[in-house]
Amino acid sequence: MLLVVAVLGGLVAGLLRPRAGGHGARPHLHQPVLVGAGLGLLVASALVEGDIATVTGALGLAALLTFVGVNRSVTGLLVLGLGLLANLAALVLNNGMPVRPDALVEADVVERSELADHDLRGLRHLETDADAFDWLGAIVPVPLARQVVSFGDLLVLVGLTDAVRDLARRRSRVHPVERSGGTADDDAGADGVEDGGAGRASPGDDGYDATTQAKVDHDWGAAPSDAPESGSQYSEKPETTAADVSAFWSDSSVTPSPAHLAARHDK
Repeated sequence: MLLVVAVLGGLVAGLLRPRAGGHGARPHLHQPVLVGAGLGLLVASALVEGDIATVTGALGLAALLTFVGVNRSVTGLLVLGLGLLANLAALVLNNGMPVRPDALVEADVVERSELADHDLRGLRHLETDADAFDWLGAIVPVPLARQVVSFGDLLVLVGLTDAVRDLARRRSRVHPVERSGGTADDDAGADGVEDGGAGRASPGDDGYDATTQAKVDHDWGAAPSDAPESGSQYSEKPETTAADVSAFWSDSSVTPSPAHLAARHDK
């Protein structure tokens, strides 16, 4: 019952959250077969008793822990895994899951006078003095659900709720053009270039823009030649003859400035 409440609570919380950005990565679960194998082994452990139940339950928890390790990037699964690890430790160290008798009474599972005759099947057994790590066992009563759970179970419930909440969160849908970083107008312009300009607007059409309607061959002019046309075009070939400016400086009305004087030099 508590597992169902955790799943439904996480589902509702995830659907009520604001939509995540469409560019964010949606979490994915890998190796889901491990979940089926783990749950199947745990169910089987409840149908048998003794060491067989302990071994079967331990294998089921190990399969679920492997699933958590593979998908550890999903929010909440690490907390869930910590709870599974605590339950596995209780199972192995106590040869089963010890249940505190007082917790059974407080959870209204059984009357105190019936404790001696109450039989627990599967992995669980009543707590005894032989259970050295009884604090890892089922010692937390939940009267509303009439169940007794362990601290590991509580961590599993919290982690499961958080994981379902993250997985159920809706993502914004992204238009294919937006994913490429452009707009519909950009794609239309690109198509016009690819088909040789067949889809280009004419100067008399609405929305014509000379800048955006440029062709691949550069409507703004031809590219400069890679061969120098004059000696001054490249610094590697300076002109060997300087311009004659003696007439300019011989004019008495012109007074050279310090900047002019500094700039004069012979090549």
